[in-house]
Amino acid sequence: MTPGQVRTMTREFHVGGSDKGTALARKVRATWRELELQALRIEEFRPLLSYPDMERGNEVRLTKGSRVLFQLTPTARDSQLETQPYIAYSSPGKVRGKPVYTHFGQPEDFDALKSKGVTLNGTIAIMRYGKGDLLAKIKRAEDNGIKGVLIYGDPLDSEWESVDPLESGGPPVPWDAVQRSSLKSFPGDPATPFLPASRDMHRLPRADVQLPAIPIQPISAGDAQHLLRDMGGPIAPVEWQGRLNITFAIGPGYKDAAE
Repeated sequence: MTPGQVRTMTREFHVGGSDKGTALARKVRATWRELELQALRIEEFRPLLSYPDMERGNEVRLTKGSRVLFQLTPTARDSQLETQPYIAYSSPGKVRGKPVYTHFGQPEDFDALKSKGVTLNGTIAIMRYGKGDLLAKIKRAEDNGIKGVLIYGDPLDSEWESVDPLESGGPPVPWDAVQRSSLKSFPGDPATPFLPASRDMHRLPRADVQLPAIPIQPISAGDAQHLLRDMGGPIAPVEWQGRLNITFAIGPGYKDAAE
């Protein structure tokens, strides 16, 4: 593959099931025909796909009473991406609650929170990417009574840009970038696990598709810093501290009763 072909393939953002994806498939087929490859066809699949609402984007608000203290509407950093940052297959919904910092959302993290007497039921988790399968992390949060999850990539866990640019090594990920992800943790789509989503393939009823029922929203490290910096409750253990230039507290809630 030539550099020019790579540029052609990656010039635009091809959302699964989109017209641009179809156009790219036809362009690849035309290129292969020029190479005189035989028996070329475009195979059609019908997977269960997940898209964000582009007209009414997701919002995260920090409020105190009727006053909005902070609001973020996660937007695409590059308009060519054409989709808002989201977690594919996340459940839609509107939730309200006090935030609680759950570290990586691992079993030992929730055990530590319970041992400290931290209330989890009805809260909104602020969680870090990494250390395990995302679907398992979200289901674990749901099983512990959490109503929603905000998830971010901490600079300590990746090559994300430091608060101090001089501390950054190599090409950094921007401080306001939002990492997309998916709750799919196996081959195939959720309705046809481990099987191709062909036209005639048997599909699971939607009620039997095993996905969390709580909403999940990815946020940037910069937004996570804003949401975490005035948390109340006990100070998080040393090994839970990230690299956001703040002292991480667990919560739930804030020192001034915002939520």
